[in-house]
Amino acid sequence: MSERVASAPLDARRRIEIKFTMNRMDCVVQPRLDVMPESIPPVLFDAVEEIRDLARRLEAWLSGQQMPIYRVAIGGGALFPVADRDAGYRKLAELLSFVNLDSSRHKDFQLRVNTPLASALIPDLQINALATWASIFVNASMFDGTAPTTGIALNTIQNSYVQSILDVNTDADRNQPIPREKIVGVISELASVCDNILNKGMQ
Repeated sequence: MSERVASAPLDARRRIEIKFTMNRMDCVVQPRLDVMPESIPPVLFDAVEEIRDLARRLEAWLSGQQMPIYRVAIGGGALFPVADRDAGYRKLAELLSFVNLDSSRHKDFQLRVNTPLASALIPDLQINALATWASIFVNASMFDGTAPTTGIALNTIQNSYVQSILDVNTDADRNQPIPREKIVGVISELASVCDNILNKGMQ
């Protein structure tokens, strides 16, 4: 079965895209690029609330489904604004207490780590708390309607960020469907893990 894609504006600032294959559905919410962005780079301003909102939408949809669901995941990309690279490394050290970073010696830091957790709702269900962390620098411009090579830059930014990309999911090795009466609770549990990582970091 080929992939099917549907997308539409969700509201004045967000767009939703849904991809279907035979045994998988991906639902992505991102900034609308067909309207003037509120920021450069285009972002949704509260990562935790956006993940919570997506979780609520998934919960509403999944609660009415009769098909067996074996695996679910939720995640997103978050940017923490920082003053410069040194401040980014200090922020990373705050969020990743098990990493010893020295901005005078370390550069181009990136870490991908999974901290598996046991579900509080289903004893034999493992939750993978997968996160990729980096200190990044963004140099971006927004141009008028002419070609970027000849157009006038309306706005240019040069900012530093700590980036966190989350993929919080249930274990792929599980061969039993998630009980239908608990699927909404599991989605909420995954969103709570995302919330905890973004607010408290990883230990």
